[in-house]
Amino acid sequence: MFDRICILGVGLIGGSVACAARARGLCRGIIGIDRNRDNLRTAVQLGIIDTGFEDIREVEGSFDLVMFATPVGSIGHLFEQMKPMWSSSAVYTDAGSTKGNVIQAAKSVFGRIPENFVPGHPIAGGEQSGVAAASADLYRNKRVILTPLAETDAHAIGIVADFWRKMGARVSMMEPSHHDD
Repeated sequence: MFDRICILGVGLIGGSVACAARARGLCRGIIGIDRNRDNLRTAVQLGIIDTGFEDIREVEGSFDLVMFATPVGSIGHLFEQMKPMWSSSAVYTDAGSTKGNVIQAAKSVFGRIPENFVPGHPIAGGEQSGVAAASADLYRNKRVILTPLAETDAHAIGIVADFWRKMGARVSMMEPSHHDD
């Protein structure tokens, strides 16, 4: 499905996305971005990601899919870092627990919502946290809520929805404000 995916935040959620994508043959390569060097080392040692970087600006090349799997409060800063390298040929999504502030962060950084950004929220978790607890089955039969906006590209929505479904999730659509309520 994808040549390269990039996961920003390689903890339980991002690590499980990587595990599921690898286990189901959804990509050829996975790059992980995380501020925690030990976390990245563990993710590489476990085969969850191929390569890890502490800063997105260190990464060369392009991606087909970029997943923001960090705490919601850090996504605005990551948008700022990604802005110079934001590609119209990639699809971007997030796994944040609230959507209004993610959407506002995107508007603040880009002046609009990029049409290739599909906000989302997997309703999944575990008793343990961190990349060592990541599982290829974390999303199996779990609900993932996508909250696209009017300006979100329909093709991008389809790609993200299909990606989650292939990881075993049940995908539904919802207005961002309804999700946050």
